[in-house]
Amino acid sequence: MTPVVDTPQHLMPSGRELPLAKKRRRLPRVLLVPVVLVVGLLVVLALLPEVEPDPVVADAINKSERMYALCQKVVLEYSVTPSTVTFVSSAVASAGDGWTVSGEIDEQNVFGAMVRRPYKCEMTYDETEDLFSASLVE
Repeated sequence: MTPVVDTPQHLMPSGRELPLAKKRRRLPRVLLVPVVLVVGLLVVLALLPEVEPDPVVADAINKSERMYALCQKVVLEYSVTPSTVTFVSSAVASAGDGWTVSGEIDEQNVFGAMVRRPYKCEMTYDETEDLFSASLVE
């Protein structure tokens, strides 16, 4: 019969020490609340339906941007020093059968001085070609 040897609990029967169990690292409570909030927000955002833009509004925004860009091009063509032009303000308004794009620009005159002057373009739209035409009024 083998004698039973009473060994301390931290030692194996061979006499070597037992490996210590690794402690689980816990997230500090201070960080737990923000992490839970961020995860919750991401879940809520993922579950929200995508909102489709109204096609009429999107088309109107697209047209006004196109009119503004075309008017800028016309203003730059008629400017004495196009490289110095800065568009300060602009507005697009409906006017009878067409539209008016107006605003102010800062530009250098022929003497080198910066001046502010108004501009105004009258716009027409050809629906069959989906094209705008512009003429500079001021």
